[in-house]
Amino acid sequence: IFTSKEQVDDAIVLLEKMPLTKDEIGFLQKNYLSMVKQLKEILRKLENQIELVNDDLRKAMEALQEKHKILQEQQELIQKELDFARRVQEKLLPQLPKTSHFEVQVKMIVATSVGGDFYSLYPVDGGLVVAIGDVSGHGVPSALAMVLMRDALLHELQRNPYEDPSKILESMNKVAIRDLNSEMFTTFFYARMDLNEREIYYGNASHTLPMLIRDGNLIELDTLGFMLGASEATEYENKKMELKHGDLLFFYTDGLTELRHKRKNEMLGKEAVAQLLLKNANLPLPEILETLNRFVESYGGTPPYDDDVTYLLIRVLLS
Repeated sequence: IFTSKEQVDDAIVLLEKMPLTKDEIGFLQKNYLSMVKQLKEILRKLENQIELVNDDLRKAMEALQEKHKILQEQQELIQKELDFARRVQEKLLPQLPKTSHFEVQVKMIVATSVGGDFYSLYPVDGGLVVAIGDVSGHGVPSALAMVLMRDALLHELQRNPYEDPSKILESMNKVAIRDLNSEMFTTFFYARMDLNEREIYYGNASHTLPMLIRDGNLIELDTLGFMLGASEATEYENKKMELKHGDLLFFYTDGLTELRHKRKNEMLGKEAVAQLLLKNANLPLPEILETLNRFVESYGGTPPYDDDVTYLLIRVLLS
């Protein structure tokens, strides 16, 4: 049994040195020598084939390494562009209004470098406009759609900030149908708080219902309306509710209530958020926000999460 090429060579040398007799042993010797030489030729061909295969593998590996390098460079470039887009998106978000009549705290956690959640805080004479929206999906397409819807809202507010919520939603729905992909929709809640009338006027396009906490009770700002971009025939409702000193308003996107537990296959749900707000409603607003932040991270783990998460807290301060 040969275990190496060297053993085959040694066997050939040994057999060729042996005297070749004309009897049966010589016949076997001759056949054995021929067989060993054939084996040597087979080994030579195998070595050549292995060398060719190794050469092909080496070239393939070099090509893969080059492609990997190119992909890494492209990924780094894309990440830089996403980071830039995130910074631009952050610049587009409104500053917290400086007013003695409203305290405001906001938290936004994007699922990727850029997100599809957005909100607006627009001071008007005698009040404040609050809006929050969620474009379907997340990432760059949703972020671009978010900018479009934000601009549509600002256009309406600059045109007439006291317009009925239903009219604002109808105008934004037309923009969504005209300019967005037919499979991309936006949930949106719009509210204007009027200090003179001490009322909040609002309309909804299938967004999660904001909560109002007052005197230990929780009220949802419930109203009807399809998502923006879903149908041209959509009509939206106008509703209003009295505002009182100390009211706590909570606006949020469904990324909060649909947040999945870090270990279990369970969603956070609306009830858990409502109970936390009721329990902590009398704390200073920054402390309520911090309590919410800790609660979210203890439930969902360290962000980012599967979806964007946004929530706003507003305390009404009436004289």
